[in-house]
Amino acid sequence: MALLSILFLTFIGRRLLPDRKDVITELGENTREFVVELKVGDEYPHLGQSLEQANLRHLTGLFLFQIERQGQIIAPVSPREKIYLGARLFFTGLTETIYELQKTPGLYLVKDQQFKLGEVDSDRLKTYEAVISNTSHLIGDTVRNSGFRSHYNAVILVIHRSGERIDRKIGDIVLQPNDTLFLLAPAGFENRWYHSRDFTLVTPSLDVYSKPKWKGNLALGILAAMIVAAATGLIPIIFAAAIAAVLMVATNIISGKDAQNAVAWDILLSPKPSATPVWRNWWAMH
Repeated sequence: MALLSILFLTFIGRRLLPDRKDVITELGENTREFVVELKVGDEYPHLGQSLEQANLRHLTGLFLFQIERQGQIIAPVSPREKIYLGARLFFTGLTETIYELQKTPGLYLVKDQQFKLGEVDSDRLKTYEAVISNTSHLIGDTVRNSGFRSHYNAVILVIHRSGERIDRKIGDIVLQPNDTLFLLAPAGFENRWYHSRDFTLVTPSLDVYSKPKWKGNLALGILAAMIVAAATGLIPIIFAAAIAAVLMVATNIISGKDAQNAVAWDILLSPKPSATPVWRNWWAMH
């Protein structure tokens, strides 16, 4: 009966179930639907100015949530953050509204977008779900007027109402009780706002380890170097592993906290039982 049940579930049962995916999975697969990436060229008239001065804070239908500059990720973005040549600006919202922004000289649409939810540095940024409570001060305000980004230090990617995505300009959406907000925020957002009267629920939405692609390649390189060094006898394997571990933490491939949690201290520090005490063996020999 167990075998028949497994065969049924494998070949027939799964076809009877609806093909549903959670919101964050859908967002990860369809990044282009809610993220637009622009690169700053030398013709941009606001080089060296802040976002506030460049009028990039209150755009119609779009929010600037991340800047990539010389390999450094800046998110969420402060209004005092300055714009420099070669920086990549990441906007969320209705991508149809990007047309007006593209008219600005020196801003170029990047066709091969680099932003992927699966490559967000999970030690710094995470995705969250927050449900607006009946007592929230956000109720009745639009996202733009609520000052959500500056107050909560988070950016809203998508809003769901009654189980459906609201396909409108995020800044113009009037927030209502029980709206589900899908957020991109610094790690620890749930600890800061879990007991807030503004939300009935705050929880990580994609609680998995993720890093930029180049850090994954670097980790593989460190692992390969450790194996080669130990296999060729260049250094003992214990030292090779220790050096690799230090490099993984130093390059922020893993955080110091995660590295500490990965060590089984109870096993390492527990004393090894001895069948016969050493002093007793010495006494018997003499």
